[in-house]
Amino acid sequence: MDFQPLSQLALILAGFLAFWLLLTWIQRRGWVDLSRDRLRRGTGNALHGMQGFIEPSVEYLIEAENLEEVEGDDQESAEIEREAVLALLSTSLSRDPVDPEVVRFELAEALRAGLDWQALYEQAVRVELEARLFRAPSLPPIWKVAPRE
Repeated sequence: MDFQPLSQLALILAGFLAFWLLLTWIQRRGWVDLSRDRLRRGTGNALHGMQGFIEPSVEYLIEAENLEEVEGDDQESAEIEREAVLALLSTSLSRDPVDPEVVRFELAEALRAGLDWQALYEQAVRVELEARLFRAPSLPPIWKVAPRE
């Protein structure tokens, strides 16, 4: 009788038994927790990360909606800020004599706010000259009041 297939089966069973004994020994020492609860939670947490990637959470959707509202508010506030800088420039340009440092400071503030300071200055000069054309020689050129970067 040939016992070679049975000996291979016995070796495989002995390997499984040794592996099982090793795992129980490791678990008793507290190095690994192989309880069913722990295994299920671990798998669930791994799949939860994938679900968060596929399906956006409610918080993300609310944050996206708020961002859209803030962008609309930013456009309105930029227009208000543009008008405020333009009013300050008009006031500064109507003084006699015009202080180039004050105008430079206001244009630097416009630049920090992300506004087009050159267009604002040209518009303020245009408004001042429409009101008082005789002030043309006293208004400083743009190179003299350009903000220092």
